Amino acid sequence: MKDIIITGPAPDSAPHGVRLSSVVMTHPRRQRAAEQLGTALSVPRLVVDPEPHAAPNPLRTAKVAWGAVSPDATHHAVFQDDISAGADLLDQLAAAAARHPQSAVALYANWDTRNGELVRIAALTGISWVRGRWDEYVPTVALSMPADVARALPGFTRAMDMKFDDEAASLHLSRQRCRTYIPVPNPVEHIGDDSISGMNHHGIRKSACHVVDPDLPESLALGAVLERVDFIPFLRFGESRVVLDHVVGTGDTPLCVEWREALPHMGLAYWDLFDGFRAGGGFSARSDWEQVERTLGGDYALELWIHCFLLGWQVQRVSQHVDPAWVIGSAERLQRLASVAISTIGIGGLPRTRRAEVTPALREALTTAAEHRVSMGRGFAARHRTRAQQ
Repeated sequence: MKDIIITGPAPDSAPHGVRLSSVVMTHPRRQRAAEQLGTALSVPRLVVDPEPHAAPNPLRTAKVAWGAVSPDATHHAVFQDDISAGADLLDQLAAAAARHPQSAVALYANWDTRNGELVRIAALTGISWVRGRWDEYVPTVALSMPADVARALPGFTRAMDMKFDDEAASLHLSRQRCRTYIPVPNPVEHIGDDSISGMNHHGIRKSACHVVDPDLPESLALGAVLERVDFIPFLRFGESRVVLDHVVGTGDTPLCVEWREALPHMGLAYWDLFDGFRAGGGFSARSDWEQVERTLGGDYALELWIHCFLLGWQVQRVSQHVDPAWVIGSAERLQRLASVAISTIGIGGLPRTRRAEVTPALREALTTAAEHRVSMGRGFAARHRTRAQQ
């Protein structure tokens, strides 16, 4: 099996065969905001929590929302009420569904998820799509499914003693053998931090790479798709980990391990990650890293240092598999996407309770520090052929 799989566009992905139905799901407490969103997106139908006085349960509302498929629709979309997006979102979604007509399309990936890390890898290599992971929840903030798959969700979840719609959607799509694809950049952003589903403890939640992108229609139709990677460097809750796919002896189950444990599988040695660190003065040699260490602590600075190096290393490996003909847009566009993707690493990887501490100045330091280490990781991969590449 190939370690990295990237595919190009289908011969014809025009949106003429897509008939999209859509709803906004909400709670009476946020109905006015949902109505405003529906007006902005030209989505007039709202689905309101059928038991608004009961304990928070997003799946309760989602069952109704996914069952509200128009009779003639080929695809159905559900938007949650706490998003922002352009007025042309439905056109973008129709183009996305045309590119992947038998699959779900998620227009958003959280900055601290495995899908979010894939989005970053794609943004840093000029790739337009990623296949969503089956081993974590499906991002349901703005999601479409083929109509028959959507219609089957309420029945599948009827007897479930479950609260969260993203977990239920993941199980349902897996049962239906329906893949999920995520466009890069994400055309949808999550807004606000007031959760009506009992998720306030998650703190600030944003896309891994949200950009208002005039080239998105071309990217959706003609850009490359990252179908598979062997390693996903993954920073969450202040810990650098790596998702390993298809490790011998584990079957098809991915492993998410601490970075030290991952290095032998990646063909890297411990000292590779610290090449020149002490000789170069450590964190104090650069003002951005010094600020990160002083403000957020040495432990987090080290985890961020490791993660960004491994991310850059993997980005360089993936970039060698990308056909330049499938890369959409100018160098300026690609640089913008890369910059936005890098800017979400440092804040998104923090423990959720600490994200509110990040000031604009600290956010800038986190971004330049991450850029520095991603570049170092890319340079190392370009100079050294590791055992994982042989």
